[in-house]
Amino acid sequence: SSFCDEGKRVRKAERNVFPLEFVGTWRQYNKKQRSASNEKPIRTKAIKKLRKYISVRSQKINGGFTGDELLKLWKGLFYCLWMQDKPLLHFLKYFLWVYLFIFSIDSLIPFVVFLFLETFLQTIKREWTGIDRLRMDMFFQLVRFVLRNSFEMMKMKEWETSVVTRFLELLTAQVLHSTSGAPCGLQFHILDLYMTELAAVGSAELTAAQNLTFIDPFCKTASKTKDRILLKAICGSIFSAIVDQAPFVIEDLLKE
Repeated sequence: SSFCDEGKRVRKAERNVFPLEFVGTWRQYNKKQRSASNEKPIRTKAIKKLRKYISVRSQKINGGFTGDELLKLWKGLFYCLWMQDKPLLHFLKYFLWVYLFIFSIDSLIPFVVFLFLETFLQTIKREWTGIDRLRMDMFFQLVRFVLRNSFEMMKMKEWETSVVTRFLELLTAQVLHSTSGAPCGLQFHILDLYMTELAAVGSAELTAAQNLTFIDPFCKTASKTKDRILLKAICGSIFSAIVDQAPFVIEDLLKE
């Protein structure tokens, strides 16, 4: 009885907060949907309602979303951001942070957040080459924010080995692998951010061995890739950062 009542409560809450502006996002993308409206008040209202909807949906035992649903959701969010001016980017960041925080207290966080990250990368890869120069800074910031929160999630999970391994597998498959289909610009941006964001989140906690785990995918890619441009980018962004930090790493190893 109580289980049925809880189910009814969640369904009722969904009806109350489900953003009608995003209905088309669940079926097929339509530029007329309010999520991508060129009217700022409508877009803002849609995002606020969507944040409430995600909060309710995430209470479901199975995590609330499928990969296909998140791909559609990300497409709506991508074009919502496309239509925004810079100040509203902070609101979208807040929305994404709330999304990740919701799952940080859920036992399904690794699966759900990695599904969220995977569909984000698939979306940003698909749309990257169509982003114009004037909007690129916003999407640079968005990629940084998602990467930072991925590290924050792993920190909340105390850098659990299985969680870190899954993250690195996902990063390799979606960004580094030759079959990933990731545009060079996106690859280079993530490479530029990676060590900085990892240090910002985990420098006070990660051991030397854990740091080696986080750079292992880049070592493997560098040893196998035939893409000289990617190899140069890995050397310039990842390995050079390691060389710069070498004195501190040696000191940490001695302490351990």
